[in-house]
Formats: sequence, structure tokens, C-alpha cells
Amino acid sequence: MGPRGYVAFQLVMSTCFAVYLHRAYAAFLMGALLSNKVLVERMLRPGKDSVQFKWVPGIMWAVNMGFLVSVRYFDGFHFSAIAPWLAFLDGWGQLQRWQIVYNMVMLRMISYAMDFYWAVRDSSLPSSPLGTAVKDLESDDDNTEVSKPVTPDGGSYKTRAYILYLPLYAAGPIITFNSFVTYVYQPQKSYSIKKIVVYAVRWALCLTLMSLYQHFCWANIIAKGSDSAQNLADMTGPNLVFVSLFSLFFIWLKFVIIWRFFRLWALCDGVETPENMTRCVFNNYSCTQFWRSWHRSYNQWLIRYIYIPLGGTKYKFLNIWVVFTFVAVWHELQLQMLQWAWAVCAMMIPEIIVSLTIQKQDWAIPLRHSPWYKYLCALGAAMNILLLMSANLIGFSYGSNGLHIVMNSIKKGFSSGPSLALFLAFLCAAHVMLYVRQQEALRREPSVESAVPMASMKMAAAE
Repeated sequence: MGPRGYVAFQLVMSTCFAVYLHRAYAAFLMGALLSNKVLVERMLRPGKDSVQFKWVPGIMWAVNMGFLVSVRYFDGFHFSAIAPWLAFLDGWGQLQRWQIVYNMVMLRMISYAMDFYWAVRDSSLPSSPLGTAVKDLESDDDNTEVSKPVTPDGGSYKTRAYILYLPLYAAGPIITFNSFVTYVYQPQKSYSIKKIVVYAVRWALCLTLMSLYQHFCWANIIAKGSDSAQNLADMTGPNLVFVSLFSLFFIWLKFVIIWRFFRLWALCDGVETPENMTRCVFNNYSCTQFWRSWHRSYNQWLIRYIYIPLGGTKYKFLNIWVVFTFVAVWHELQLQMLQWAWAVCAMMIPEIIVSLTIQKQDWAIPLRHSPWYKYLCALGAAMNILLLMSANLIGFSYGSNGLHIVMNSIKKGFSSGPSLALFLAFLCAAHVMLYVRQQEALRREPSVESAVPMASMKMAAAE
């Protein structure tokens, strides 16, 4: 099967699956997809003057964000609101509500629009029908850019096949339009059949672990059940700490199973996507690094389509507020998610300031080479762990009100001795994490041990 046959097959299968999943409501999804495509191609048609051309990204973002907010606000649309005689279609029901899936569809529509825009803008460069530079083999990190633009030919079938691509349709991981087109012409070769089998076995082990976890550990039910507020208020401080920790572990393991299943499916089809969860949730101490390893493909999408276009690191302290506000609205149109997003931004700013100061200021050079430097890093990491726990419990578990109950109960149930012991436990965990990062840095650069002082390696691990 050649590229055209592959695209046609994927388009037919994906469209049939979307109709099966959403029934008549698939019409709203298809309407949004086709409207977005027509709008982008009309705005980027030949002959547009430069002033109009500059407004294309802004118009595209405004239209997509407006539709997303409308979908979130009205919790989807109904046929009866269009015409009374269409009300019978509302009774057909859905296996999966289309408004839940739309957030993933929107990301792909923006990816197509922006990649198409950049291809037209950079049309003076040597172009290719393929996207390129999907992976940096030396760092084993998925790039957020491509070195050559996709040919700006629209590609109606390719566009729809990409947006509705069956293995990644419902949950991701997220892949750019350029990368998808690359794999249409050149299926992935990074994973052999043996590696795919090993990956499948690892996924099965994660699924087994989830089964055992739910059987023996009820932390998530306690934290999110119908009577969770009363349960949390009645618990002692130490128990609340463990419930909070294992609630976060449940969230992490749940997403690992979902995303790795769909990634495995895509790998079997010849499409390699970024690995979303690259670290265990208990192996994170930095706010900035946490988001590089949690939903990593989404992080790369945000960098490529929001962070870099807004100026990147030049306006870092402003950009993170825009990025995380978008993330909150993209997840849910709720105050709880906005509180989570702004709490994360507030935590990241001091970390960024301290990190940049220690890296770039001359007076910090003796500190970086001091034997006490690693202890200071571990101290900051332990505090970050507590802040990360609080922020993620606000967004994905208790909410701000539930977290307030938890914090009050912990204060009442903990004396100074147990509280100090808990913080020391986080401090020890931070030391282990820093050591792991140091060893990872050594493995990436085998000669670095002899060429670079160990203090520099500690600094790299702490950043």
C-alpha cells in the first residue's frame, strides 16, 4: 500500500470510527474540521498581501479558541437548538461525547494551520512533501521544529486523515502535522518488532500494577468519592499525606496506561509519537522539568505553537502565564483549573529566577563549586516537591477547597516532630533524584567525567 492508499485507508477507518463513537454528533466535529480547513486555505491562498498574511495566526487562534470556549461553556451543542425537527437526533446518544474529544482535535487543527502558514511563509526555502527532523538521535528527544517545511499544497485527504488518525484520535499522544506526513511516506524505523514487543510487555505490566493498586489501595476513592470532603476531614495528618501521595500516583499510572496503549498502537502502524510520561511521578523535584516529562508531547506542542511564537525565553516570565492559562481552559472551563494553572506559574517564577541567578552570576561560581551546593539544591528540591504536590492536588484531585481541608487537617494532626521527619524524607528523596540526574548526564556524555569537574555535573543535575 503506497502513501495515497495508506492515507485513504486511514481516512475511511477514522471517519467510520468517529461516526460510530459520536453517532449524529459527529456532524459537529466534521463541520468544525472542514470549516477550519477552508478558513486556513482561503487565508493562505496565493495573492494575499503581507499585511493580511501577518494576521493569519491571530485569526486562526481566535476562531479556534472561540469555538473551544463555546463547546466548553455549552457542554457541546444540540440539534434541537438548530431546528426543532432535528431534535430526534439528540436521542441517538453517543458512546463518547464529541466535546470531550474536541480538545485533541483542536490541537491538530492548529498544528495543521500553523505548519501550513510557516510552509507558505518560508516557501523560498527548499521544500519537501515530507516533514523532516522528527527526532534528534543523539539526545533521543523529539524535536519541536522541522528543518524543512511541508509543501503548502493543502492536501485535503492528508489533513483529515491526520486530524482523525484513529490510534491517536481520543487521547494522543500529540504529533504535529509535519511529523504525520513524514510517517505517511517513511514509516518509523526506530522501533523494531522486538522493541515493540518489549514495549507491549511493559504496558501490560503497568496494567497489572493498576489492577493490584485498585484492589489493595483505595486512596483515589477516598480522595474523590462522593463523601470525600467528610473522609478527608476525619483523617489524621499522616494518613492524609499518604492519601495525597498515592492519589497523585494513581493519576500518573492512569495516564501512563492510556497514553502508552495508544502510542503502542501507533508504533505498530509505523507512526512514532513522543513518549508522554518519561519519569515516574515520584521522580520529579523541579516545576520546569516536571512539565517536560508529564504529558511531554503536549509540552512540545505548547512550545512549538505558543511559547516560541510569543518570543520564547526572551519573554519567559510573561509567556508562562499565557501558556498555562491556555492549558487550564483547554482542560476544563473551571475556576479550579485556572487556580491550578496560576499556582504553577507562581511556583515556576522563583525557581527560574534562582536557577538563572546561580548559572549566570559571577558571585555564584564559588557556591556552585562548594561541597554544600548539593545540599542547598536538595533543600530547594524538597520544597518544590511539596509545592508540586499542592498544585497538582488542586487541579486534578481535591480542588482548592479540598486542599484547604487537607492542609488544615495536616496542621492539626502533625506535631513538629512528624512534620520534620516528613520534610527530611522529601529531602532524602531529592538527594536520590539529583544523583539520578547526575548519572543520566554522565551517560549522555561518557567523557564528561574526566573533562568536567564533578561540581559542574552537580550543577547540571540541579538545573
